Amino acid sequence: MARDHGLYALIGDGVRKLNPVTIPNRIDKGQLYVVHAAIQGGIEVPLLYAVTRFETVGTYKMVLKISGKCWENIKIGSF
Repeated sequence: MARDHGLYALIGDGVRKLNPVTIPNRIDKGQLYVVHAAIQGGIEVPLLYAVTRFETVGTYKMVLKISGKCWENIKIGSF
């Protein structure tokens, strides 16, 4: 169904350096995890941002499980 509406791929990527050492109260460990949708015309649209404390498979599974529950309620063309 998503492919019929122009979705080519979902891409997940993480940035492990959250902020510079000079910033007070910074998070030393963790990452910014982003899921993008690659759609028609080579456009990438960010769908999900998550700041996580740990870089583990369990963390990724939790982020994708929670986001999947949200996406179940979204209908194509509803916005």
